[in-house]
Amino acid sequence: MKKLIRSISLVALFAAATTAGAMAQTVAKGDSSKVYGHHHRVGRDFGALKSTLTPDQKAMLKQNHEKQKAAHEAFTATLTADQKAIMQDKTLHGKDKMEKFRSSLTADQQKIMAANRETAQANRKAFMATLTDTQKAQLKTAFRNHRGGKEFAALKTTLTPDQKALLKQNREKQKAAHEAFKATLTADQKAILHDKSLHGKDKMEKLKGSLTADQQKLMAENRETRKANRKAFMATLSDEQKAQLKEAFKNGRHGQGVVTHRGDVQKS
Repeated sequence: MKKLIRSISLVALFAAATTAGAMAQTVAKGDSSKVYGHHHRVGRDFGALKSTLTPDQKAMLKQNHEKQKAAHEAFTATLTADQKAIMQDKTLHGKDKMEKFRSSLTADQQKIMAANRETAQANRKAFMATLTDTQKAQLKTAFRNHRGGKEFAALKTTLTPDQKALLKQNREKQKAAHEAFKATLTADQKAILHDKSLHGKDKMEKLKGSLTADQQKLMAENRETRKANRKAFMATLSDEQKAQLKEAFKNGRHGQGVVTHRGDVQKS
């Protein structure tokens, strides 16, 4: 799914036409995925779109991804040690990192960046021309949800060390709950998860229908634990941080809950 998100993002947003763009997108992905499963929700939207693509559309998407990867590698090869250091500087975040990086680019690097951007725009236009109205609507929904990642990234830069530690601790608890629930799955239940003929809601409903009483109890316990963890984290936020989080969820929301592999129901 990560490969799909990266591929469609490169074609449809052309935000990663340069290394700077790709790096910014990576930061946004990482930040958003750490706050209550936003990345999971966006991935589900892209997954729904992928299931409708024709073989020719998939081939075009793959070809565009390969072109973008080659352009990225060619650009990366031009970077100096100082420029790479900027990219790896953990004291810089988001816009500040991008601005410092762009100001360090030579005229030739800027020319490559512009050429990559133009190529990505052309690829995007060609791909969009193949989409049906239904597919365009799905893509619009997916990117509307994707935009919430920027607000999550902005929120993360304001978190205190204690808040970051609590968020990390909650993430580790959720991972442990996921592993515990996964360990209870039977071969048939795992087969449902790997069934490529099922997608989104249909797959989740079939999985839910196969759960034993003990698995349902575990799922409920995981859900309650996650709610308690969220409540504890929210209690630490300032009014300004709460406003940022509200804006992020507004931009990244979707209307339905979904059963996750962690054994809980994830809702926006």
